[in-house]
Amino acid sequence: MIAESLKILYIVSAAYVVFVTIALALIQGRLAVDQKIALFIFWLLLSTPMLEYIGIAFNYMPYPFIAFVHSSLLLLGPAIYFYITYKSEAQFDYAQLLLHLFPFVIFYTGRLVEQKEIPTLLALLYFLHVLFYQFLLVKKTWFSKDGTTNSYAQQLIGQKAIVVFFLVVSSAYFAQVTLHKMGSDYLRLLWDLSNTLTFIYILMLSKGFIDIVKIKQTKPTRVLELAPDLANQQKKLLIDLFEKEQLHLKNELSLNCLAKELDLTNNQTSELLNEHLDTNFYEFVNKYRVFEAARMLKLASKKTKVSELYLEAGFNNKNTFYREFKKTFDMSPGEYKTRFSEATKH
Repeated sequence: MIAESLKILYIVSAAYVVFVTIALALIQGRLAVDQKIALFIFWLLLSTPMLEYIGIAFNYMPYPFIAFVHSSLLLLGPAIYFYITYKSEAQFDYAQLLLHLFPFVIFYTGRLVEQKEIPTLLALLYFLHVLFYQFLLVKKTWFSKDGTTNSYAQQLIGQKAIVVFFLVVSSAYFAQVTLHKMGSDYLRLLWDLSNTLTFIYILMLSKGFIDIVKIKQTKPTRVLELAPDLANQQKKLLIDLFEKEQLHLKNELSLNCLAKELDLTNNQTSELLNEHLDTNFYEFVNKYRVFEAARMLKLASKKTKVSELYLEAGFNNKNTFYREFKKTFDMSPGEYKTRFSEATKH
């Protein structure tokens, strides 16, 4: 009876998170990267009980799936680490990602090879991995002084809350492996209790989702600093800076730099963009950079590599260049070059 009730709850939870995902995409236009990571963590947590129920329903479960269930916690620590440290302006470090995933690959491969018992070395790797991420996440959250953690209004789950959650879940899974090695009769009970922690994560997601909806529905009243005449003058100066002096080609251009060019404060510059031009700094700058890149692509020779143009157009991140270009022209830079380059017409 309890098992059937839990199964229904898991199915309802999955449907609810699908709803949250769609709703966030519609409200925001797209999901932020750290929101995607938070949702991935839910599916990772849900995979353990759902795979088990599928195995019970069909009276069979391929062992690679069983091995994944045993190894899944080794993905949880890295996922939460990237969740709290991700910064949109920084280029993603794939080498670092592979390094964080390496213990999972080792443990998962080991479980595929040794299917009956968890070898002592693998158990030791599991324990050390759990302890390492418990230490690392606590250090990053409460003792970091380098500003590497990420926290902002549209996070689905607060940084401290998700780290505390990991400490509880990882300790529970830590105990599972210990009981498994001991052959304890309490392993099944602990297994079921650990899986129910997924519902706590659902509550945390729900709170974040509701907060985001409230923020989107409540537009704060802002006291404007720029008089209408001054705003109109600054708008003309701003357009000249980008169309005549091509300020957007400076790779290190920031809001602070732009404010100095306009002889305004950062707040006044943001007001000029937000209230008088209905945009923001990054959207405004990237629009000019994208059209500059398109102009370059039209004039590019057949030998010119698309990946080399983004710096000349002012972008300092290749991923941002490709994303903004496709958002503007509904095609990749490579497709645009193939279709519109003057060199390809001859």
